[in-house]
Amino acid sequence: MILQLFSTKGGVSKTTIAINLAAEYLRQGFSVALVDGDRQGSAHTWSQRREQLDVKQPHSIQKTGRINKTLAELNEQYDFVIVDTGGFDSQEMRTGLMVADIGIIPFRPSQMDLDVIPRLYELIEGAKDFNDGLQVYGLLSLAPTNVLNTEIKNAKQKLADYPEIEMINTIIRDRKSFRDSIEYGASVIEMDDQKAKAEIQILASMIQKTMETA
Repeated sequence: MILQLFSTKGGVSKTTIAINLAAEYLRQGFSVALVDGDRQGSAHTWSQRREQLDVKQPHSIQKTGRINKTLAELNEQYDFVIVDTGGFDSQEMRTGLMVADIGIIPFRPSQMDLDVIPRLYELIEGAKDFNDGLQVYGLLSLAPTNVLNTEIKNAKQKLADYPEIEMINTIIRDRKSFRDSIEYGASVIEMDDQKAKAEIQILASMIQKTMETA
């Protein structure tokens, strides 16, 4: 399965979600390729740090430009090909979506994040002209941990106006453990924050169920 994290806005946790999903699927015993299609190279740098740890490693590559052929080839070899692309409209984003099975768009619960949706519609429609099997989902990320905060509720209400992007029924919250783990090449799967770990594991399970029922 090819799973691509994408958005036309940066700072929405695409890389964080990609590397943590990679770690979770590795923990489950799947083979995983992690493709860094962002020229900043954050996911690939994380993978290099991870090589110093006694944990399971993804096959990590950095690939820019037209990445669809590379993704298709990796998909023949690995159970999961997880793709991280930059927070802007790019050749990597567009060509990746041409072959992806699932595309996930992380949104912070803020108006500026929701403002990018019309542009994303255009990109998704263009990708489906080449890849009619592409399934696209939205995911609330970097959400406040304070249960009394109203931003999540407000964001869900606004996202309901865009039924073409189905929202995943789980939330990735803004937890320090996500940032701490990246520094060492680890993931929250290997750390002690049970809430962060559960969020990633629930997301991973939902993705698998989505593919099983497709």
